[in-house]
Amino acid sequence: MMAMNANDGPSRHPSEDSFPTPQRFPLSSIPPSERDAFDDATMQTETETAFLPAVMLRKYLRHSALPACLRFGQIPVGTTPKFITPWPEHSEMKRPEGSRVLEDVETYDKWNFSRSVRSYIDTLPAHHFGTKEASRLRLPSDGFAELDEDDIERYSYIDGVDQLLATIEEDVLKTVCECIRVIERMPVDAPLFNDMQFHRASHLCTAHNARWDILAMCPNLFEAIPIVVIVVPPWEFSLKAFKRFTWARNFPANILDSLPVNPADSTSDKLWAVIHDVCYEQCKFFVVTNYTHWAFGRFTNNGKLAMITEPVEARTVGLGGGVNVAVDAGANVPESLVYWVQVSRNAAPPVMQTRRN
Repeated sequence: MMAMNANDGPSRHPSEDSFPTPQRFPLSSIPPSERDAFDDATMQTETETAFLPAVMLRKYLRHSALPACLRFGQIPVGTTPKFITPWPEHSEMKRPEGSRVLEDVETYDKWNFSRSVRSYIDTLPAHHFGTKEASRLRLPSDGFAELDEDDIERYSYIDGVDQLLATIEEDVLKTVCECIRVIERMPVDAPLFNDMQFHRASHLCTAHNARWDILAMCPNLFEAIPIVVIVVPPWEFSLKAFKRFTWARNFPANILDSLPVNPADSTSDKLWAVIHDVCYEQCKFFVVTNYTHWAFGRFTNNGKLAMITEPVEARTVGLGGGVNVAVDAGANVPESLVYWVQVSRNAAPPVMQTRRN
């Protein structure tokens, strides 16, 4: 996990501008025994806590990245196969006319979205990660945390859906939730923090040979799911198909109920049907990802309009070193995830502007 330079100054943390450049440490450099000690408040005096290493949360997020995973030890996980098998017909997903109420999709202006993310992240108080928090961060961050040999071995063989889903659930989303825990100053054992975790929830929309998986945050006190993440592997969902999926459009003649064979939009139609079924009357906010790209969306209260960003490319760290810089969208994927989860929890102001507006 992450380790940082100790602060030898007074008990208060330094300002972000004066914070020294930290050393890089492997993500797993803190032994489990030490993590337990740091997590046990009874083993820390006030003086000891004041001198724990610290890293500014905003800086960690700003420089964070996703591991550039490989398939079979050599193929970048985002490499599009020469031929992607068409999605099955999924006849079991057909519905009686009028069942699915989604009528229109609008696309968020990506710059407006990124400005909202930046405004939220950049105005956060000066939260810091100490050693106890750093032990729960799983994403590398340039200058703060890097991949170790075990990480590199694991990320070199993301050969199937299970490994990809585990990477997103255990590394990406748990890091996001840990950042939110620090932002909201929750104890690690707080019930609210436990409820804020993502869990596999493919039962929310099942189909034979489904090309998607679902991760959902635990329902809140009103039995509503704050947010879901729909995962489709990049070898099943190319960037071209992803971009087409996020285009503004409408769904005429109950096309989402009948799901007719439509070579041009077959994947998009099926995926929107999945998202409708997962979210209708129980969840307004969603994220769609093929790991290399992420899109952030929401439904209106009546479920008839969905709004979604264009795919945002993830900044990645190569397993052999070096950062693959994504197309600058103004905010990176971990920052955007923190923001969108907070919006879904009514803890951050939402972005509303769409191209149609």
